[in-house]
Amino acid sequence: MNAFAQFSPANKNASPEAKKLLAYLYSLNGNQTLTGQHNYPPNFDQWMDTVKSMTGKYPAIWGIDFILHGNQDFGPEIVQEAIKKYRDGFIVTMLWHAGRPMDDPPFGWKESIQAELDDAQWKELTTPGSLLNKRWEA
Repeated sequence: MNAFAQFSPANKNASPEAKKLLAYLYSLNGNQTLTGQHNYPPNFDQWMDTVKSMTGKYPAIWGIDFILHGNQDFGPEIVQEAIKKYRDGFIVTMLWHAGRPMDDPPFGWKESIQAELDDAQWKELTTPGSLLNKRWEA
């Protein structure tokens, strides 16, 4: 019996893949450390290859951000690359830095992604049916 069999995901409906990944991570406990590398389109391997050239090994974790790069949407390419990386045995992590719901892409880092909403904007955002709420949901 696996020593980590008693551990289970917080989500009781987790996929078999998620359960397998969790078991793998528990198996590393106290024995190994995984490294990861964040990457950027359109060259999805530039920084992974840099790590390999310096260390002789690829990081175990391949990460990327869905943020729009300028006016370019690499979404479909990112998804295909993530599938490829998963099939190649990497752990894949993906994130999305959302701009404020009242802003249009490309989102400025300080002007939108890190910018705050005032109390009135938060109220509108969380009021079902309001313009800002509809825009956010869309």
